[in-house]
Amino acid sequence: MEIMSAQSRLGNILLYGVGQLGSRYLQGLASSKIPLNIYIYDVSQHAINLAVIRWHEVKSNQSLHTLVVLQHLDQLPGSIDLAIIATTADARLTAVQNIVERTSVRYWILEKVLAQSIEAIASIEKLLSNSEGAWVNTPRRLFAWYSKIKEASNFAGPIELYLSGDSWGLACNSIHYLDLLAWWSGEKLVSVQVSRSNYQWVPSKRPNNWELEGELMATFSSGSTAILISRPSMSNDPIKIFDSTTIVSIDELSGYAEISNASPIYGQIMMQSEITANLVESILNSGKCDLPTFEESSQLHQVFLSEMLDCWQSSGRFYDLSVPIT
Repeated sequence: MEIMSAQSRLGNILLYGVGQLGSRYLQGLASSKIPLNIYIYDVSQHAINLAVIRWHEVKSNQSLHTLVVLQHLDQLPGSIDLAIIATTADARLTAVQNIVERTSVRYWILEKVLAQSIEAIASIEKLLSNSEGAWVNTPRRLFAWYSKIKEASNFAGPIELYLSGDSWGLACNSIHYLDLLAWWSGEKLVSVQVSRSNYQWVPSKRPNNWELEGELMATFSSGSTAILISRPSMSNDPIKIFDSTTIVSIDELSGYAEISNASPIYGQIMMQSEITANLVESILNSGKCDLPTFEESSQLHQVFLSEMLDCWQSSGRFYDLSVPIT
């Protein structure tokens, strides 16, 4: 199905995976000031129908853009300026393979968790090698609020991050906070350890995926650390980030950040539909953006996934070669 006639545009965008998150990317693209050919693909017709509905919710009659719904990937044009991969983690490698076999791609944005095994991440990296740039969407680096907090905190040495709460997604969401600490500290992730004394794998909201309840400790290259705890019915406390002289408390729900010896900073967590247009424009105009590069995020993911797989195997799945998280 094609919506509007395809015309020559400044940017060819492929959105592969248009479920809940992918459809929000699509809504964000409607705000781009750069005229776009937007190609969308999903194996689920229900997801496509939802995406088209959400597109019409936000696009105006004077929309600059063309939306093309692909029934088959063989309908892709000969080149894509930016491919956005918003599938679940288990389908990420297949998605990239399917695209690379059919068209050339200049730039990529990939969702987290990148994949469910280190081997899959290595395969994705090879497939991206001929592209000009690739990034992973751990978006706190894009939030002006977080940039202001980082600047005001002025941490001088190793820092610590502490987060605890009620079943917030230790397996699927930890990478956001590990990336946050890598960004603020400038360090690389060295090790991740899940406490084996009190952990539990529980079914995820997404079919065939699992979530982890327990405590995770991460160590970085110059001594920074993160402690992340997720347990049912645990109180949801603000994120704490501190060094020997400064304590930062970030309440994302209320948009309030308290910094010792400094004034509070107010802000908000932006939705995917709110950040996509500026992100895409930055990449198309300059070949750059503030997200972590694939190389940076891949290093985080590999350390993280190694421990996740070990923890998964320790729970009785001795012969599994991947961990079903997304």
